[in-house]
Amino acid sequence: MTTEGLARTPYSLGRIGSTHVHAFLRTYIQGEVLDFSLEGFQLRNGFVHFENGDGFTVHKHATGVTLRFFFETLDMKIDRDGIRLPSGNRYNINENEEFHVFVNGIELHGDDDYEIQSLDQILVTFGDESNAILQERLILLARDALSAEAEIKS
Repeated sequence: MTTEGLARTPYSLGRIGSTHVHAFLRTYIQGEVLDFSLEGFQLRNGFVHFENGDGFTVHKHATGVTLRFFFETLDMKIDRDGIRLPSGNRYNINENEEFHVFVNGIELHGDDDYEIQSLDQILVTFGDESNAILQERLILLARDALSAEAEIKS
């Protein structure tokens, strides 16, 4: 886990330990789920991270942590035009493919950023998915989040 370079970020982060909440994230690129359970995505940052081989539950340990900041800790970037992966591959909206970010079923637009909150359900997608597929993914995310939330509380 590292906090290296964070003093230079444009984010207003609280100190580590200023909060401890969980959120749930699923990311699809051209129909494929990104596997955040891989070791390279685990415990990357003290402010916010995945842990214990779980690539679904986001652990937020500081106030002010936004989606953009979280993706940056994973060596990724999200903006209104698309997403950049750690490999350097960039996926930008085009005439056939769209980029969407949903929080609790509500789509963020443009340059919106969002501070991650307790039990948020976050869906990030890039591809040529129909509205029906997006809705199906939101329903699946909600179902899985309820299950994960029950595990956290037990």
